[in-house]
Amino acid sequence: MKYARNGQELRTHLVGTATKTASRMPDKWKNIGYYAGLWHDLGKYTDEWQTYLQKSIAGEKPHRVPHSPQGAKLALSFSKRFGQIPTLTFVIAGHHGGLKDISNYQGDEFKDKAKNWEKAKNEAIKEIEDFMPSKLPEFDVRGTSKEFAIRMLFGCLVDADRIDAAIAIENAPPDIDEASILSGLFTCFNPRHRNPSGALSSIRLEFRNDCIAKAQRPCGIFRLTGPTGIGKTLSSLEWAIAHCQANSSLTGILYVAPLRSIIDQTWQVYSESLSVNVLAHHSDFQPNQEEASDYKLTTERWNVPVICTSGVQFYESLFARTPAQCRKLSHLMNRCILIDEAQTIPLEYAKPILDVLRCLVQDWGCSVLLMSATQPTFKNIDPYFDNSSIDIIPDDKINYYFDATRRVSYQISSEQWHWQDIADRLNNTNYHQSLTIVNTTKLAKECFI
Repeated sequence: MKYARNGQELRTHLVGTATKTASRMPDKWKNIGYYAGLWHDLGKYTDEWQTYLQKSIAGEKPHRVPHSPQGAKLALSFSKRFGQIPTLTFVIAGHHGGLKDISNYQGDEFKDKAKNWEKAKNEAIKEIEDFMPSKLPEFDVRGTSKEFAIRMLFGCLVDADRIDAAIAIENAPPDIDEASILSGLFTCFNPRHRNPSGALSSIRLEFRNDCIAKAQRPCGIFRLTGPTGIGKTLSSLEWAIAHCQANSSLTGILYVAPLRSIIDQTWQVYSESLSVNVLAHHSDFQPNQEEASDYKLTTERWNVPVICTSGVQFYESLFARTPAQCRKLSHLMNRCILIDEAQTIPLEYAKPILDVLRCLVQDWGCSVLLMSATQPTFKNIDPYFDNSSIDIIPDDKINYYFDATRRVSYQISSEQWHWQDIADRLNNTNYHQSLTIVNTTKLAKECFI
């Protein structure tokens, strides 16, 4: 009998990981998820690895024995074309060390590490009835869609492997049912919405109602445009919850913002409005000492219904290669993703980011909401976004909300002003205070001096 670790049979671990990986994948790709899990630790069937395990249990410190190249080589053996690397080779070989490029699987070093793969395969076949498929499963998409699918499968495999091991070692509890928790979240009504007093509160209620009216649409790409102060934070949250209710496949909400101050403020609003704990995930968030261990695991997995995170954390995870960063991707699918201040998406990275957001919607069951007071146009970067986006607030109503909440009147001058002109105008006003705003620190110093 072969073992995956002290106290867990290898067959049990492989089948358990295969089942867990497949369960996270969309129906059309469950098969590739199953075999990623079933083959990921094939190398543990070798005598060398079993000897390594026994020595480790005995307290010795033997040299590590690679156990992922064998499964990667098994997948590669199905390839009929030279230079064509199957998806399963990438994800299995990298489930500890991270995703690597094609060249890592074409040299003698990889062949040497996987040299006993056939013997390991024959041992596995004796114990696992469906170990060999008639045809190697593969993704039926190309380009960015396939590249991102590889990362998603990688994240699912990493998470399934870690969780199956944790259950065996620590008797860890099963995952929470995100969908059942989310179904009870539709309780987030700000009292200002229920009993509006004053003109601004009435306008906010109207804005909120307009948002809810568009929540019944199928999953897709949406835009929410409204002036600062109109209540986009709560209105978008209520839209997201109603949208999840209308689309039962959605199992969670992910809020993304560019600045820590915005994330903290939104996290506070969400926490006060919802009946579940809301995860705040950014570099400066400090959990209580008692919660530090759970917080670390949760931020690595994102296995909670509602999350507030930074743009840096979100975008870096979409293009990551390490197991720790990609693990959370397994809980990114089937999310309603709210991207606040959408105009801050870095222009130099906009194309790949938009490509992946499109993949999340088309292939991974997500909805994406772009929020801003000044919506960016992406028609020259990715026409799909402009052509497919649904505006929650129509153009004429957007103008109405901006007019209704206007606090400042602007006078645009075609004249070129000098510092003396500005000083004279400020001195000649009847106001007790005046404020001059310029676009750089250098100009601000010149103005002050």
